[in-house]
Amino acid sequence: MRTGRPGMNRLNMRALALLAGALLLSGAAQAGAIVAKVLDKAGKPMGDAVIYAVPVGTPLPAFTAPAQPVQVLQEDMEFKPYVTVVRTGTPVAFVNKDPHEHHIKSFGPAKEFEFKISTSSPPPIVFDRAGNSVVVCYLHGWMRAHIHTVDTPWFAVSGADGLVRIANVPNGDYELRAWHPDTLAPPLVMKLKVSDVTPLQEVKFDHLPRKRRSKPSQSGYQGE
Repeated sequence: MRTGRPGMNRLNMRALALLAGALLLSGAAQAGAIVAKVLDKAGKPMGDAVIYAVPVGTPLPAFTAPAQPVQVLQEDMEFKPYVTVVRTGTPVAFVNKDPHEHHIKSFGPAKEFEFKISTSSPPPIVFDRAGNSVVVCYLHGWMRAHIHTVDTPWFAVSGADGLVRIANVPNGDYELRAWHPDTLAPPLVMKLKVSDVTPLQEVKFDHLPRKRRSKPSQSGYQGE
């Protein structure tokens, strides 16, 4: 049986390797990153802002459920994190790490639910509608969190330094939207073109962050 010339086989393999490398580089060049600095009305860095990119003129990619639910913890008598952002269809699990029971309820158009949680966690809750859900604990009035649901897979929450980075965003035209839990106003919207090198974006809200209600001191709170 003829197997061909060894030199030609090596040449073909080298050509295929070069072609594969070129395709990988081409794919990498078609995606960029969005980096933004979020500021409040006074120009100071603002944390807990939800920043997300919505493509203009192109469809959203199909939703793929994460391998594990996104977790919202009840820990040290607080919800952690304070702001969670998920894509529509994502399951969220509430995990109680406190020795106390919590009575959790949500308000808002995105998802409403109510349950008590102690040592065992209820089944994950699927957030199947875009919008914001305010989550509270009836037993501990200072406990509050936000779960913000968006239809796009490109999102992030700003840190205390106001910085946010969204990686692997395909090149193209987008609406960059910004939402913050301390305002009832609709999300800010700005036009953005994502490329291999996208300039730093500045997002400035027209309000100052509100002071959150703090939990009682250890000496002043004895639990249930």
